[in-house]
Amino acid sequence: MFKPGSGGVLPIMLILCCVLAATLLGESLAAGKKDKDEVKKRPFQILKPEVSLEPAAESPSVQEIGGVRVELVRLPFEIRSMYFVNVQERESGWESVTGIRMGTASPVWIGVLPFYNISPQNLRFKVRITNHLGRVLRLQGVALQFVKDGETLSIENVENDLNKVMILPENTWEGTLNGPTLDAFGLKVFDARAATAGGLLEAAEVRSEGVLLMGLYDVVTAMDNASNATTRSNFEWIFGYKASAVPEDAEAIKWKGRLTPEQVEKFIGVRSPEDLAGTLPTE
Repeated sequence: MFKPGSGGVLPIMLILCCVLAATLLGESLAAGKKDKDEVKKRPFQILKPEVSLEPAAESPSVQEIGGVRVELVRLPFEIRSMYFVNVQERESGWESVTGIRMGTASPVWIGVLPFYNISPQNLRFKVRITNHLGRVLRLQGVALQFVKDGETLSIENVENDLNKVMILPENTWEGTLNGPTLDAFGLKVFDARAATAGGLLEAAEVRSEGVLLMGLYDVVTAMDNASNATTRSNFEWIFGYKASAVPEDAEAIKWKGRLTPEQVEKFIGVRSPEDLAGTLPTE
């Protein structure tokens, strides 16, 4: 029977345990060092929805009827390359063996999915209306309508403030008219968070073209001396449109790191390349 101080099996077992722990710790540290710079990439595809409008020859951008002049200019989309950043907890070999965490940073997976951010997600037009009637021009009751390939498009969820506009004689009002969304052209704004597991888009390509009509209806273009409307006119613009969304090759990137709760809060969600400058792995 073993007696304390007499030597025997227990000290040998303790030594073996220490050697084993040291070995595991060394392997864990080596793996941790290797994992620190580990980067995983996989093929990914993103969409860039685009709609181009070409005014028809018989539809000038500036139109004047009676005492009202209307100028129309299509405003471009702002298309930016962006990332959706996701952070997930992971196990650390060092912490699994030692049960010790250094500092407040936790071991995590950091993943980024690229996508294009389209703003706004509907057509927009800058309009200038000049009043030469000699009377106050009110646009209350004026209707804004968009017709694509003979079908009236809904703009119920888009705010336009025409009915609040009042233009004094020989004055000009400038505003923005919001038109149909990209969905009306069969274009879906790609959301990286809704991507398939493989990250490859199947049958996602969209190409279409046709005719888009935009109209302002029941605009007062003549008045009598008592400021009563004697003539109401319609202003119409015709465009040939081309809509497209073609998958582009990109990469989804995932790598290991350590982040504090504050850093996780800073990076998670939609971020611009500027936000992630110096953060994305180079290899």
